[in-house]
Amino acid sequence: MSVTQNHARHILLRPGPRETEAQARAKLVDFKRRIDAKQADFAQLARENSQDASARNGGDLGWSSPGMFVPEFEEVLNSLQPGQSPTR
Repeated sequence: MSVTQNHARHILLRPGPRETEAQARAKLVDFKRRIDAKQADFAQLARENSQDASARNGGDLGWSSPGMFVPEFEEVLNSLQPGQSPTR
């Protein structure tokens, strides 16, 4: 039996009183644009902005097996090719 594992990293922003969901999405879109243009480093942006424990690791979530993340995250993760970043 084999199990497919994924290695992922992310930047988590939590909308709340200080930042709306629209503002958080706009910030993430800007991060992606800057990373794609080689104007910023993903790990550095994650360390500075991610609002979870992965921030100290540059957003690195490590290797995961199916069922470790919420279904919405796993659905996007499983739709990507190695090295590809989501567009949403």
